[in-house]
Amino acid sequence: MSDTTKAPSKKTTAKATTARKTTTTLATGTATATKPRAKRSTRTEATTTVQTRTPSFDQIALRARTLYEQSGNPAGRDEEFWLEAERQLLAELAR
Repeated sequence: MSDTTKAPSKKTTAKATTARKTTTTLATGTATATKPRAKRSTRTEATTTVQTRTPSFDQIALRARTLYEQSGNPAGRDEEFWLEAERQLLAELAR
């Protein structure tokens, strides 16, 4: 009777430099597996993020109401007060 079972090969091949080798010892021999590395960004230019802050609707409304009341409650100037309130709050946030 002949033995048809082969012993595991002891050859190892070189893998690409982007792979990481993991060796595990089993009862029948040594097995080598490779895990792919996470891809790295090839982008080398620096990026800057400009974060602009804007006042919320409620903040503008409150400021516009204050301006309206300070001016003696004039009729028909609501847009003027809104824009002035927005301008003031943006200037404060820019500091």
